[in-house]
Amino acid sequence: GMLAAEEAGMGGASAISPEAFSYLQALEQSGRVVAPRGTLSARIVAEISGAARTSEGLAREVGVFRTTGGERILTLGKSRSVDVPFDAVRVIGHTHPSGNLLFSSADISVLRAFGQKSSILIDPNTGRAVRLVVPR
Repeated sequence: GMLAAEEAGMGGASAISPEAFSYLQALEQSGRVVAPRGTLSARIVAEISGAARTSEGLAREVGVFRTTGGERILTLGKSRSVDVPFDAVRVIGHTHPSGNLLFSSADISVLRAFGQKSSILIDPNTGRAVRLVVPR
């Protein structure tokens, strides 16, 4: 399924795939882009996050959200955060460029506010993705 929590790593800093590159270009222009069903994987999201850079040269967080209209969207954040879109109803997943695959306190607050039981975290350095349960 969408963003299945794959355990397979990316094998280090491989060249960015054409899919990830086209998403990254669109994100750098508009800040958010619709991802049609079946076009996204944890690997692609990891590649986008690893290739996107802040002005200080740090990798940027990428968020994957479901909107009120049922669309799946990608957004580009900063090195340690990604803004929740105004029309988001679910946090499908997001990246942690630090490689720390644990929810931050801010992550938990947002996920609780959406009433979610789980969400996916992705390490852009390795491509590893885990679905974590939101603490009660």
